[in-house]
Amino acid sequence: MTFTVVGTYGYVPIEQFAGRAVPVSDLYALGATLIHLLTRVSPADLPHKNSRIQFVQQVSVDLNFANWISKLTEPDLAQRFSNARQAKTALKNKHTLSLPITNFKPKGSHIQLQKYPNSLIIKIPKYHIKINFMTLVIVCVLTRYTSKYFFQGIDLLFEKGFSIDVIPHFLIPAIILFSVIAIEKLLATFGQTELYFEPENFEIKWKLFGLCYEQWRGKTVLINIIDEEKLVGNTLHQGVTLEIGVKQITSAPLSNMERRWIIQEIKEWLKLNKRLS
Repeated sequence: MTFTVVGTYGYVPIEQFAGRAVPVSDLYALGATLIHLLTRVSPADLPHKNSRIQFVQQVSVDLNFANWISKLTEPDLAQRFSNARQAKTALKNKHTLSLPITNFKPKGSHIQLQKYPNSLIIKIPKYHIKINFMTLVIVCVLTRYTSKYFFQGIDLLFEKGFSIDVIPHFLIPAIILFSVIAIEKLLATFGQTELYFEPENFEIKWKLFGLCYEQWRGKTVLINIIDEEKLVGNTLHQGVTLEIGVKQITSAPLSNMERRWIIQEIKEWLKLNKRLS
């Protein structure tokens, strides 16, 4: 028995192989074409998992756009967009789509992950900042003027002696607030997080310039929730949060792709160890 399928392998959805092509089969072909354009690799040559094309780890694009493409190429018709109009609406409102799950290290990630049957080690390096030319110019200009007043203040302290009385009292709360914010930004930008999981215990270390300034140990079985850090406002980068009872522990900031990858890796490792124990 032989049969003929009209279409190029890798761009044809499962239902078309069975001779049951429907209008939304074209959406699958559109998604596969976009994947080819983004990865420069034929969808047929990319890895597949549960019939889904695994392309996210090969590209550096907006997370929601990647998720939109993933929904176009869902093998299950019920999970795909029902028509082109719905797909177009979803593209305009990408933030309403649920986040995809990836089991591959995102492209360009500097995270080190070592997974063994009895341990999981994750090392999250400091956040890599990209500074454009205009930002550099603005920083230099601001530094030029702020440094002038900074050194004038240092001279004043030497003349009057190191005493809090030299500082106007109304400025003290502002100085304290500025210091707290500066420390938080310093830790968020240059801080590193190392997570160590074993069947019985886990340990998390926070480091700054290679020096450990805080650590937390606990029982692995007590980890209730592994999720994204809940932040107020439109913050681009947030960490992974572990919830142990009423305690919440958060990693250094991650990109969206990295965060979903790490969350999935931890969840899968914990599930595996629960089955083995």
